Amino acid sequence: EKHKGKVLLVDYWATWCPTCVENLPHIVQLHNEHSDDGLAVISISMDDPEEEAAVREELAKLSPGFEHLLSKFGSSDDSVAAFDYDGGVPLYKLFDHEGNLRYQFSDFPEQLEKGEPVENLDKRVEELLAELPEQESSTEELPAEDLPANYAN
Repeated sequence: EKHKGKVLLVDYWATWCPTCVENLPHIVQLHNEHSDDGLAVISISMDDPEEEAAVREELAKLSPGFEHLLSKFGSSDDSVAAFDYDGGVPLYKLFDHEGNLRYQFSDFPEQLEKGEPVENLDKRVEELLAELPEQESSTEELPAEDLPANYAN
């Protein structure tokens, strides 16, 4: 609910996945570049709960400014069911501002519904951000003739 009206990127990752750890700085960068444009990011670690310290340590290296979750089921079949994912990481799900799943990104996109290669992630984020409705301005632009004579542009 708190991400309503935003483009939402969900990053499924784990500390035991070298590709996940390698890609995490880019996810942080995407968030930093586009959070003011309407992008929200959530990371979900598929590490086992007893690995929480390792997850926190990895995240502390980057100081990401978005929400992080640790699956209480780790990488078990229960996580697959709870989070509706295929069990492989990294996996990125991209939802539009209306909450519709538009794309999934992985190293094996052909195995996913709406799957695309990870290389397309940035392009698709920008595409969905461009679809966001225009925000109403809190200021009103006055016609030039309504401005005082001593007003300089």
